[in-house]
Amino acid sequence: IGEVRAALREGLMIALGDSGHPAAPFVLREVATSARELEGARKQALEGLGATGAPTALADLVRVYDDPASPLGVRLAALRGVAQLPSGEALAWLVQQIDGASREERRASVVALGLFGSAWAWEARGREWAGQADVLRGDAARALTERLSRLTDCADEVI
Repeated sequence: IGEVRAALREGLMIALGDSGHPAAPFVLREVATSARELEGARKQALEGLGATGAPTALADLVRVYDDPASPLGVRLAALRGVAQLPSGEALAWLVQQIDGASREERRASVVALGLFGSAWAWEARGREWAGQADVLRGDAARALTERLSRLTDCADEVI
């Protein structure tokens, strides 16, 4: 029953993130920031919170990422959540994380920047983002290009 409960909780977080319901960000924030919640549910809530684009989502996601008590998997989910926020502030924060403390954080940051710069991701947000999309996608592409230009023969040490 524990595994069923965990799967149900994770599924609910995914559904909330995609629901567009005005209460979704509040519920997702509660689950994402609670250390008492199952890790899988927290990870889905973090990504869902990013998908809502709520005004406080960036601050909430960064707070979880910066919390030393957060498990690595939860921290990486916070990175993925930030990648779903269509804002220059989210992009700037992601760029700062490229030089993360661990190899996993660096890799997740590069992947998050790729997602942020994805044409598909911007098209999925709708036409209202079209003008902002070109600028922010270009900035994300430049950040990725700069990071790739720093690669050496020891690529595993860099990323």
